[in-house]
This record gives sequence, C-alpha cells and structure tokens, in this order.
Amino acid sequence: MSKRKKILIDKKFQLRTVFALLGIKIIIVSILVCIVGIYALKQNKKISNIIEIEDNIVQVLSLPVAISENFEESEDSDGVSETTESNLTAIENAQKISLKLAQDHDQNMKELRRMIKINQGLIWVIVAIIFIQGVILFFILLRQTHRIAGPVYVMTMYMKSIINGKFPDHLRPLRDKDFLKDFYKVFSEMVETLKQREGK
Repeated sequence: MSKRKKILIDKKFQLRTVFALLGIKIIIVSILVCIVGIYALKQNKKISNIIEIEDNIVQVLSLPVAISENFEESEDSDGVSETTESNLTAIENAQKISLKLAQDHDQNMKELRRMIKINQGLIWVIVAIIFIQGVILFFILLRQTHRIAGPVYVMTMYMKSIINGKFPDHLRPLRDKDFLKDFYKVFSEMVETLKQREGK
C-alpha cells in the first residue's frame, strides 16, 4: 500500500490525543524539574553559607598572623627586639599554618563555586532534554495517531459512499503499520454482506 502524504488526517482526534499525552508528560516532568530545582537551589544556598563561614574562619585565623607580624616589628625604645627565639619559632609556625589554611580555603572556595555552577548547569541540561524529548514525542505520537486516523478515514469515506448508494468494487487493504486491522476486517465483511443483500 502506498504511503499517505498527509499526516494530519483527523486533526481533532490526532492533535487532541497528541496534546493530551504531551500534557501528561509535561505535568510529570514539571513536577520532577521543580523537585530537582528546589533541591539544587537549597544545595546552592547551603554551599553559599559554607563559603561565607569559610571566609570568616580564614579571616579569624589570619588575625594572629597579622598581630604576630606587628609584634615582630615592634621594638622597645632602645632599639632592642622584644621577641625571643621561641616566640619567633611560634610565629613562623603560625604563619605556615595560616598559609596552609589560606591555600586550603582558596581550593575549597573554587570547589564550592564549581559545584554551584554544576548544579545550575544540570538544571539547564534537564530543561533542554525535556524540551527536546517533548518535540520528539510530539512527532512520534503524531505518527502513531496517523496509523489509527488513517484506517478510520478510509472506513469513513467508504461509509459515506455506501450512504450515497455507491458500493465500492473492492476495499483497499490497510498499510502494513496501520492499526485497527481486525476492526477493518469486520468492516470489510459488513460491506460485502451489504453488497450481497443489495444484489450489487
């Protein structure tokens, strides 16, 4: 059987079916996106709080180093340094620890910012996938409904012809992928029975 060129045979049935199924899909996906989005926003808020706390911790921990640097530079009136060798060692150790903390802090900040960007990116990827999926689903559903609407259209044309008193010589077969084949078989038998009764 040759292919029908017209996809929308029964616009009302096909579009209503397609949009009803798409509507259900959109509602379900919207709920999922909302759940994922709310979760990601909460995670981003927590990460932002961690960033702020980390900044505060590093600033507080760097205060002793700044104080020790001032202490190191302070001298008495005779020009003699007040710091002892043990104090210098303690100050150097505090500076090393502070430097390490600062490096760790910078690394943590970069990682947290990267996590925020990933969360935001994931939301956009999900939205894009949903949109693409919706478009693909639209055409798949349109094609599937065409396989129902096609046979219904053929039978409708035959019925109109019979109502006008014109019996078809023979009924054409449905396409291989059409649905309603069993129903069409019964319809064909009915037409043949009516033809015999009418003596045509």
